[in-house]
Amino acid sequence: MTTKEERNFMTVRLALDKPCTKLLQEVLRHYVPEKNIHMLLNDPARKRNIIPVLRKLKQETTLYPRTGVFNGSYADFDLSLLYVLIRNLTGIPNHTTGWGNAPDSMDNSTAANIERIRILRNKYAHGSTSHLTNKELKKERKNIISCIHGIERKLHLNSTQFEDAAEAIFKAAKEHENLGEHLTKCQDEIRTMQKRQDEHENHLLKKTEEIQGDILNVHERLNELEKPLQKNTGKLQETEYEKSIFSQWQEDDDFFVSTKAAKNVGKMVETNNLVLVTGHSGSGKSAIIQHIALQYRGHGWIIV
Repeated sequence: MTTKEERNFMTVRLALDKPCTKLLQEVLRHYVPEKNIHMLLNDPARKRNIIPVLRKLKQETTLYPRTGVFNGSYADFDLSLLYVLIRNLTGIPNHTTGWGNAPDSMDNSTAANIERIRILRNKYAHGSTSHLTNKELKKERKNIISCIHGIERKLHLNSTQFEDAAEAIFKAAKEHENLGEHLTKCQDEIRTMQKRQDEHENHLLKKTEEIQGDILNVHERLNELEKPLQKNTGKLQETEYEKSIFSQWQEDDDFFVSTKAAKNVGKMVETNNLVLVTGHSGSGKSAIIQHIALQYRGHGWIIV
């Protein structure tokens, strides 16, 4: 059974995945109708900018089919793809800090509100937690409604249908009304995202093992140095500065959530003299290393 905090998290995800996504579909349609988009997509200058991003999103064949031109509907586009197309095809002016950057808090332009929606979506699609307090939910509700309202007003849509749809989601969540089906769908999406994360961790583990196979000479050198190091270890004492660092690590470690990658690294440390932990920025490399180091420190090891 889901907790209140988990339901809060899924409510925000639902607001971003449904009304916010549909709003950006309408923004793109407002500037570039489906029937005209192929002309802009095949403009050489625009194509050079868009193709690398589409490949990263694995959406190249969606807009550039092997035969013919795109003749589908924006209704199937997700928020990430819509952001790329709006940014590159609509001619909407940059916000004050430029596309791709967090907008100024006082900037209420259409571009700024689209950017805020993108940032919120990334936060909740790729974040490390699936819980949200009532206070945090209230804050995110205000942010989302403000962005939708600003975009609808600037586009002169003469309607508040997207704002109303988002409000309905938040109101239904607050009153615990008929969210079963939508929340279940969000849970499935989160499980899919977690599965992809596990696959990514397995890929990183495989790469790590390949790297370790290339550093056997380093292992041999470390084996030669191991005995004198063991003799000197008994003489080492932690300085006050080191103790303060380990104290900070311990505070951070109280919030550490073990992952499959962390467990694999822990096992590899037990059987190898040297383990390299690699991964993209923000994937938790430092947290894993600190967590394992604190465990060994607790068994009397000296951390250097």
